[in-house]
Amino acid sequence: GSRVDYVDLTYHGHEFIPSPESTFESGMVIEEGYYGDNDFVDVEKARVIVEIVGGLCDKRLGSSTVHMKIVGCDWNKVENPQLSPLVTFTQSGPRQIHNGIPAHLLDIQVLDILDSDSKRIEHIYSFFQGDQPLVRTIDLRDANAADEAIEEAEESENPTNVSKGIFKEDELEDDTVDSLATMKEEEENGTELVRFQYDGRLMLEFETTGDELACSSYSLQDEYEGADSLHVLPYMTGFMITLKAKYEIIAGEVYCDVVDDNLKLLIRNGVGIDENEGFDEFLAEMREKNEAEADLLEKCQDGCEIDITHNDVNGTKSNANVMEFFATGRPNIAYPYAKYMDFEIVGGTTSTTYKAAFVVTGYYSKGPGKSFALPTHKPIMVLRDPPGGLSYATYENVKTTIELETSSTSTTLH
Repeated sequence: GSRVDYVDLTYHGHEFIPSPESTFESGMVIEEGYYGDNDFVDVEKARVIVEIVGGLCDKRLGSSTVHMKIVGCDWNKVENPQLSPLVTFTQSGPRQIHNGIPAHLLDIQVLDILDSDSKRIEHIYSFFQGDQPLVRTIDLRDANAADEAIEEAEESENPTNVSKGIFKEDELEDDTVDSLATMKEEEENGTELVRFQYDGRLMLEFETTGDELACSSYSLQDEYEGADSLHVLPYMTGFMITLKAKYEIIAGEVYCDVVDDNLKLLIRNGVGIDENEGFDEFLAEMREKNEAEADLLEKCQDGCEIDITHNDVNGTKSNANVMEFFATGRPNIAYPYAKYMDFEIVGGTTSTTYKAAFVVTGYYSKGPGKSFALPTHKPIMVLRDPPGGLSYATYENVKTTIELETSSTSTTLH
């Protein structure tokens, strides 16, 4: 018969050993008989990085139970000391490295998530384990090959922090260290990272400059078309609006003010224009005097998409917002005397809207002969009838003095 000293198994460079049930021994002689019980087990291990975070801010959500399973294999039924039967892990932080994981295709999911009182966070649990549980599949079969390539690069380059005092060589050393660090980061984020991200509910907060609202006895729902806020601004006045976007992850506790770069803010502005008689003539007069001010009145009247910006400090984003300058036009003379600006976040899978109502105060002229001030005149004197049926009163030599005042409306932004 033939002698078998070893079995060479090739699969992504993995290490194999005989299974506990195998009868294989190095140097065994193959003779006539059955040899179907010589099984080998892949014992190659890798690491996997699991992130369970709130939004792009990487907020901590709670204490999570992470479940891992080899694709197409019931890990629990593998009776082998080289493979741990444990398939669930407890993860307390937003990011955790799990070592000693089989270097195979893995299905990973979040089975549960608890708050500081060990109570299930229902809405986040429903997101991860709803009607269709969120399962991430990662391929770790070649993860160790990438690690070995980086180790070889480190050994060949032999980066050191000891300076030789030669600028070019020191600069090259720094570049080598940075390059290897980048390679490690890309490997972790590309081949070893599994991310579970719960964004929550996107909210918009609105504010404007010059707001003169001084009362609270009104109903947004009944009087102002269900607007989210009411504001009072003077006639023909420039104002700056600020929209801030943030995700509510856990109400009253966890929020994230970073949004995806694909999202934009759609603005529909009805504060500068109106449907009252004479608006076209009014706008034409404005445009003759100042083109830029006239453009402000019409800005975004048909809708315009604005990029959402962030504050950026050393690469860390925060405070997603949009700031834009507009101008009020003429007052609305029809009840409830409001004009509106509508906002909508576009570019995502869900729609988030905000409606702001504006009451523009000030004079409104309908043109010569169509506008007048009230009262139209003041009484000069009061002539009373004396007591008695035959008595009467008269006044002669009446001299009337009339004082005439004229005024005009302004069409210049303040």
